[in-house]
Amino acid sequence: MTRKKYNILRRIREFDYSEFRRGFKEELITHLNTFNKDKILMRIDDTIESIILAIITANTVDRRIISLIYFPHGYKSRITRYLHRLSSYLDTTLITIDPSTIVSSLESYVKGLVNIAKGELYDDVIGLILRKYADEEGYFILGEYTRTSWMLGGFNEGYIKSVDYLPLSRVYYSQLRYIARELRSMPLIRKARNNSMIEKLLKRLKITDEVIDGVIYGIEHGYTDHEISVELDIDENAVFEIRRLVNDNYLRRNRPLAMY
Repeated sequence: MTRKKYNILRRIREFDYSEFRRGFKEELITHLNTFNKDKILMRIDDTIESIILAIITANTVDRRIISLIYFPHGYKSRITRYLHRLSSYLDTTLITIDPSTIVSSLESYVKGLVNIAKGELYDDVIGLILRKYADEEGYFILGEYTRTSWMLGGFNEGYIKSVDYLPLSRVYYSQLRYIARELRSMPLIRKARNNSMIEKLLKRLKITDEVIDGVIYGIEHGYTDHEISVELDIDENAVFEIRRLVNDNYLRRNRPLAMY
């Protein structure tokens, strides 16, 4: 193992939960104070990012100021029961809003005009509802995306534009396991669903989530594709594919561009 390879993976593996927890609390409270908000709103679903964010937030601030909103995509009783159990465990408010009627109506209007997947339209509507609800009720909206999802473009723009803050944006996807171990809520966390976009990428490239995070870390810190592939012992084509995703989604992460 080369020194650089050790350094790349060490940056991912040496996750200090105490430092993360301290920074999470300090930054969240700072943002609440800065924007004069005293209530938190989160979209909740059965993904691992969403579940972990809900648990750590409930362990950080007064649970009475937290509201979770579940937007069912079709009737899925298992997920509904799971999220009610989570809400009861966290002692937080759970609101359910079914956007299917709105999505179906919009789909009929835009069909033939633009090519948009129903899932994208669904998340666009969720973003609109979240933002309007938060503005009217004085909530601060937290989003669940990790740094991995953010860099790879694994998000819907309509939804992400409604979010005020991404507390997990410094956390790589594979580091969620270190947080999960510390939260002492494994019966709930084990039932969570993995990120589908990342899972598909893992299968296609035949690498682990930790290696994907290592590649992203290398890209962010100026490593060439060849250096990353040698140091992580993976095909250079896999590095190229991940770099392409990161580059292709630059504008999505930074839209709209503005002059200062």
